[in-house]
Amino acid sequence: MKAISAFQTILAKMNKVSKPLESFLNELLIVFLSLKGRYCFRNLSRWASFCEHTISRNFAKAFDFYLFQQQFMDCFLQGRKLIAVVDCSFVTKAGKATFGVDKFFSSTVKKAVKGLELSLIALADTESREAFSLHVRQTKAGLGQEQNRIDYYLEQIEAVKDYVQKKVEYFVADGFYAKKKVVDKITGLGFGFISKLRSDADMKYLYTGEHEKRKGAKKKYEGKIIWKDCFEKFTLVTRLDNGISLYSKNVYSMCLKRQVRVLVLQTYNSKGKMGYALLFSTNIKQAPEEIYHYYSLRFAIEFLFKDAKSHLGLLCYSPEFGPLAKLKNKY
Repeated sequence: MKAISAFQTILAKMNKVSKPLESFLNELLIVFLSLKGRYCFRNLSRWASFCEHTISRNFAKAFDFYLFQQQFMDCFLQGRKLIAVVDCSFVTKAGKATFGVDKFFSSTVKKAVKGLELSLIALADTESREAFSLHVRQTKAGLGQEQNRIDYYLEQIEAVKDYVQKKVEYFVADGFYAKKKVVDKITGLGFGFISKLRSDADMKYLYTGEHEKRKGAKKKYEGKIIWKDCFEKFTLVTRLDNGISLYSKNVYSMCLKRQVRVLVLQTYNSKGKMGYALLFSTNIKQAPEEIYHYYSLRFAIEFLFKDAKSHLGLLCYSPEFGPLAKLKNKY
């Protein structure tokens, strides 16, 4: 199989992996691709040639997954145009002794629920639209305020910057990351940042007229943007086949304290009612079509979460039949 061949190629380049551990990992991959049912040491031992104790002992050994992912990127993604995508995912867990159990936001029930959270940085191919996991980190419990969790996510980005700077120009994230601290950090590392804004984002038009000869600072802004009435002042870029019209303009963001390039996605429902969504890029010279394309690639990271939960044992049961299903019906 191609997956096994690629796995063995990467392990051969990792000098710190011992031969016994390499043999164990090679067989473990085959088991993971073949196993049906719950992923635990006892069930793995039924499919592998190792006993439950041997599997437990090998799982306790350190393995540099981040280096493994770097080797994968270098071997199989050379010459491709990539972007970095960052996002978090909620994992149900009710154990009392499990590391990291806390209340985290779950998009399934639209509220904070007790469980675990994983933060993932992936690289997405702009042509094939595939995402590849690079660095995953479990969020600590007890961080408390949202601001502290933002700092924790930024530490992860700081940890991968040396490698990612060689591969990508842009970081892409959903609207949760559209905060001044995140934007300042990512742009300070030399990356462009693309994300989504609230539908009522506080922004102002840039003043482009002539300045009067008077004392004091020159006029910078021309008024607050009313998004439902902004389409006359924005430039129509294109109309897509899916019925979305793209409008773009450079404006000043009051919450981000910087000039950004905003992309307005205008749509109409079956009843003729207009709706819109706001995307932005910190690169004010970036092509609007590219902003739209890169943000659409953000959703490729969701398939990594889905595969991990559905096929690789990250969840022992489907969320449709677990505790979240009861919460979803209740709320």
